[in-house]
Amino acid sequence: MAGYDDFSMSNNARAARTQGKFPASILGKQLRVSAAAIRHFLSPVEWHHTSSQFNRTDFYEIPEWDGLTDDNELIAFDLDAFVAKMKSWDREHAACKTETSYRARVDWIVWSGTRNHPKATKFSEQCNVIEKGDQFTITRATGETFKKRRGSNGFTVRKI
Repeated sequence: MAGYDDFSMSNNARAARTQGKFPASILGKQLRVSAAAIRHFLSPVEWHHTSSQFNRTDFYEIPEWDGLTDDNELIAFDLDAFVAKMKSWDREHAACKTETSYRARVDWIVWSGTRNHPKATKFSEQCNVIEKGDQFTITRATGETFKKRRGSNGFTVRKI
């Protein structure tokens, strides 16, 4: 049934959850792995609108299939082994995220106002930057610190 119940997710998204289909972040918490591991190892089975902004969110489900070997012999799916493989992938990729510090010219946007009347204020200044994976921690000259992710709208970093 289309439509919204509350402002967090569509009725269809709620129905998908009752069928065992979840966003990567929630499924990752259930399996105790990262959402990135879920996205790496599983393909989305469907998508639904979520939030009051009608965001498109991919939904995944825990695989429960049995497979066939090359000799057509039935093999059972081992969820514990699959989760162990995802945890191993998480550890491997966590080690790759080294932290780098540098000074840079940073441009970003701060949104204010209301949903119907948003106001964008652009900032551009030299800041200290700590980069770790896709996450940037920006420290302004005033000492204020904030975080942004690579690809955020209106956010650019140019090393000095």
